[in-house]
Amino acid sequence: MNVFIAALAIAFLGGAITTSTLAAGNDATEAKMPIVLTLFLHDELNDQDIRNLDAKYLRWFTEDLGAITERNVQIVPILRKPGYTDFDYRLGDADKALYEWDQRVIDYVIDENKPRDKRHKYLLITKDNLTFFVQGVAGLGKRSAIASMTAYRTLAHEVGHTLGATHSDGEFHATAAPAPCITNMFVEDVFFLKNCYRYSEKSAQAIRNYLQDIP
Repeated sequence: MNVFIAALAIAFLGGAITTSTLAAGNDATEAKMPIVLTLFLHDELNDQDIRNLDAKYLRWFTEDLGAITERNVQIVPILRKPGYTDFDYRLGDADKALYEWDQRVIDYVIDENKPRDKRHKYLLITKDNLTFFVQGVAGLGKRSAIASMTAYRTLAHEVGHTLGATHSDGEFHATAAPAPCITNMFVEDVFFLKNCYRYSEKSAQAIRNYLQDIP
């Protein structure tokens, strides 16, 4: 059983918040404080959705993020938490949904005495888009984001925004093998272009700059 599934199993059984590390440790990562992603898994996600999270949405991008920042990336899964995992994100306005979600995050951070520094991000993971066109939303350099499971890249994309990366950092790699692909911060998904499964070097530098003053 991998660390993410083990953490989810404990969360399911006891309602506990359990942390799992998805980036391999080495001397460099051990020397820096980890990036911590608290993921509120929406109640509408079914068992198969949750089982798919690690391999299809999390592991590839947290490994890349860990290599970029020389930090471990820790995942804190939260399930079945009324007022949070049942949040109504379909408000017809993605910016309004993000604002309302951030208010919930503020309550959570205060009530649970959670950290407020740049390393800690709080995301709602949803089954569907926020609107017909919007797959996810995040504040640049902020603590909160919402990411749907409608595309593998969305979670990595929104986390990138919270860590200071912008759409201008996204790249289209025309000569990538075996087919052209787009990096995580590319502005939108294009159905005939594959996912590069990584951040561009511009995105990587933006993320390193954002965390440069953090131990």
